[in-house]
Amino acid sequence: MSEGPTYRGKPLPENLEKLMSERDKKALGLFTLPPAEVVVARVQKLQDKSEKVLQQDIAQYLSMRGIEFNVSRMDRAKTDKVGWPDFTLGIRPVQFPYAMAVGFEVKLPGREPTPEQYQQMANMIRSGWFVRVVHSVAETKTFLDRLAEWNPHNKNQKVP
Repeated sequence: MSEGPTYRGKPLPENLEKLMSERDKKALGLFTLPPAEVVVARVQKLQDKSEKVLQQDIAQYLSMRGIEFNVSRMDRAKTDKVGWPDFTLGIRPVQFPYAMAVGFEVKLPGREPTPEQYQQMANMIRSGWFVRVVHSVAETKTFLDRLAEWNPHNKNQKVP
């Protein structure tokens, strides 16, 4: 299909389209396809909103567990380090006297972190952080439960 208004399946000449008001176009049943960039931007906005809702759900879950955390805002331009995880927090395993630094990058199912986010996560892991990409509250819960039960002194136990 062509971009721009169509009438009876045929593209409306551009010079006529410019002369018509939006009301007249609507009355004639002219249909305008938005440019591809507009469609992509709308889809991205919906996905960002959904990711924000997932972030809010995870924040509520962490609060219910009494876990202190810091979360990056999604409604403004990023002001902290590029690629830094959405959530940072500390958690202390039952068998360990110290808290461990943890980071979560929140993504909707099927979406992956950016190259900058992967690089930052790798840097944090090299520095001793436990960093994960999470796609749901359940995934967050499972990872935190495994960390809480982990005994770093037990060589036979896998790192969560």
